[in-house]
Amino acid sequence: MAIQLDPGLRNEMANRLVTDLGSAPKLLMYTGAAPADTTASDLGTLLGTMALGSSAFVNATGTLASNAGTVTNNGSWTGTITV
Repeated sequence: MAIQLDPGLRNEMANRLVTDLGSAPKLLMYTGAAPADTTASDLGTLLGTMALGSSAFVNATGTLASNAGTVTNNGSWTGTITV
């Protein structure tokens, strides 16, 4: 089932995400299952960190655009990232 949102609401939600990520967001890539919720401890092994940069995402006008970042190897790229 598809959910349709008013374009103004959709853009505001995406823009809020951009604001909440801040000026130096990072994407952490782990092995294993996802934690039960945002307050639970991380599970698995940290495989790598991607520094997304100060403009990782730009404000939305229909889409949430992303810009390139830099990947830092944490020395353990032998696992499989769980999505």
